[in-house]
Amino acid sequence: MIETEVLVLGAGPAGVSCALECLDNKLDVLVLEKERQPGGQLNQIPSAIRNLATGSYDDGASLAGSMTEAARSVLAERLLTDCAVSSVDLKNKTVESNRGQISYRAFLIATGYRVRRLGIDCPDYICEHVLYRSGIYKDLLKKKSVVVVGGGDSALLTALDLEAICSSVYLIHRSSTFRARPDLVQAVEEHPRIAVHKNSSIRSFRGEAALTGVLISKDGEEFEIPCSKVVVKIGYAPNTELFAGQINMDERDHIVCDRLGATSIAGVFCAGDIVSGGVDRIAWAMGSGTASAFGIRKYLGHKF
Repeated sequence: MIETEVLVLGAGPAGVSCALECLDNKLDVLVLEKERQPGGQLNQIPSAIRNLATGSYDDGASLAGSMTEAARSVLAERLLTDCAVSSVDLKNKTVESNRGQISYRAFLIATGYRVRRLGIDCPDYICEHVLYRSGIYKDLLKKKSVVVVGGGDSALLTALDLEAICSSVYLIHRSSTFRARPDLVQAVEEHPRIAVHKNSSIRSFRGEAALTGVLISKDGEEFEIPCSKVVVKIGYAPNTELFAGQINMDERDHIVCDRLGATSIAGVFCAGDIVSGGVDRIAWAMGSGTASAFGIRKYLGHKF
């Protein structure tokens, strides 16, 4: 069995920030990350990041690269990537992983989000044209007619990003109002090459050998939009299934905690996207990770 003072599950902005703060305060810390590289959802952000006081980044991957460099250089062997966790026992303070069983004194849950799926059944030859990321598929999207689904920042940023390379862009949103930032809403609604359809949803896909269009329901009427690709940006779901029934969560399966990340179980903390009442911003995730490190230090008996 591997033993550590502080175990961090997830190497996104929240988890890495907590780990660095803990290490800086001479705590024995171990970080587990299921992917090959740290960064979490950062690696799926195609647009520029300009709202961090540390500087501007061309996209999420560039920020993730900078964070990975810092994490690997400081944490070194304390960062375990390709580490899949199969079960967590919060009562007995143990984790089962493909690296073996791990025990801890304090535990930070920073498992982040995963992409929400559209939930419409379709054959494989159609599903391969329904994408949940756009940045890595830009070559496939060039000069194509594309439908973007969603109403948050990510959806609108994707529509604005694809407009420059696609033959046509349609933005489908189920509500009458967008959830995105006001500047993005204005940019999309005033853009002459982005067709916006509110109060709309995809009913089904069209095409016998490949995707040729989508059937849209809007205000009680149905019509077809021709397209060869669909990019879905309808938000994220928290990765909290491992902790169901063990810890207090809200109705959206986000973990309830105090301002220093302390949860309903002593010694268990949470940070980042999975925090109930949290803010969907990178800077907030970093800050909540650092705050949780202070909560962990307090729990372990550090004096301030």
